[in-house]
Amino acid sequence: MNREEKMIVGLTGCSHGLSHGYLLIFPAVLLLLKEEFSLGYLGLGVIGNIMSFTYGLGALPGGMIYNRFGPRKLFLLCFLGSTLASLLVAFSPNLIFFTVGLALLGALGSVYHPLANSLITTKVREYGRALGIHGAAGNIGLASAPFIAGLIASRWGWRQAYLCFAAPGVVLSIWSLFIDMSVGKK
Repeated sequence: MNREEKMIVGLTGCSHGLSHGYLLIFPAVLLLLKEEFSLGYLGLGVIGNIMSFTYGLGALPGGMIYNRFGPRKLFLLCFLGSTLASLLVAFSPNLIFFTVGLALLGALGSVYHPLANSLITTKVREYGRALGIHGAAGNIGLASAPFIAGLIASRWGWRQAYLCFAAPGVVLSIWSLFIDMSVGKK
């Protein structure tokens, strides 16, 4: 892989870990949420399912948005949007804002996989290797995000966990501005 391809793999790998990480803050702070909102596990499960549902549902339009607007705009929508949704959750004054924030977090994150898979297979010659690295990085995010979120929440509260996870979205968005994501028409 050349330098440009490595940059794409690095960006998408880190992004993959974070995109899954955003979803796994919720289960890591579930007990604190139960106490804060005086909800049972059923209520919290419904709220968590709303986030998961929007994450799954948005992949189809994510692919269409990619085709219409291209990878950079979609990347910025995904990660700046996820940052704003994390802030909405962190500063939610009540359960309604909290739930809306989680739904937005799921919907904005849902566009990530079509975006990354298209970008990698279009811009990286050794896309099989790149997809393997990308998948491994996603798994690292799956494994580490709940631990990190739980650690932050146990020390400073669940709101701080969402607040801390907003920062990497900004960093990845800035990084993406320095990557050539141009894709030609076939």
